[in-house]
Amino acid sequence: MAVTTRIGRPPGADGEATRETILKAALEAFAEAGFEAMSVRAVARRLGVSHNLIHHHFASKRQLWYDAIDYGLGRQASEIRQFLEIPESSPQAAIAGFREAARRFILLGAHLPAIPRILLHEFAEGGERLDYIYDQHMQPLVEGAIRFLERLGEAKAGEIDARSFVLLITTSTLSLFNQSAYAEKIGGPDPFSEEAVERHIQTVTRIILTGVLAEPMLGYQR
Repeated sequence: MAVTTRIGRPPGADGEATRETILKAALEAFAEAGFEAMSVRAVARRLGVSHNLIHHHFASKRQLWYDAIDYGLGRQASEIRQFLEIPESSPQAAIAGFREAARRFILLGAHLPAIPRILLHEFAEGGERLDYIYDQHMQPLVEGAIRFLERLGEAKAGEIDARSFVLLITTSTLSLFNQSAYAEKIGGPDPFSEEAVERHIQTVTRIILTGVLAEPMLGYQR
């Protein structure tokens, strides 16, 4: 059931806070209905405002989608990328960077659960919107993950496929949130609780790193 948040008109109708409120509501609407079925009027109803207010900030539904994606992924993806770009670092530093990058990617899904659902849909659908997501936000993360694999996987060249590695990271890290109803059926704490998120972070990163660092690589102790 959609949650209605009334933001009204002035004061602050042209402010950054109003714009951010609209972007958050748009992410939820796109996640629930998909791009084609979602309408600007649906976002307006969710917020309890006139659709003219949304058009005041965003010229079209297409522009609203792009700005919502940038809002949801932009700053966070940039921060995550920094932990995958540790030039000439020791293997231990690279592993620590990978752990932190995975943690922050998972926290992104926990804080903005609409993002994993949108990504899941666009990853499967393909097309112009996926091109934008990949070129603007995901490609640097993908390249960073592949570099990490190449640095630590030389002793097992050919055993770990880079594309499969990236797909595993992307799907496993966000699975708790884009499959939250299924997770609840399996059991355990609320998927969006701090406890569940932390346990997911620890489990996923441990499984991935155990596979990549399997002995005899780096003398990794399981």
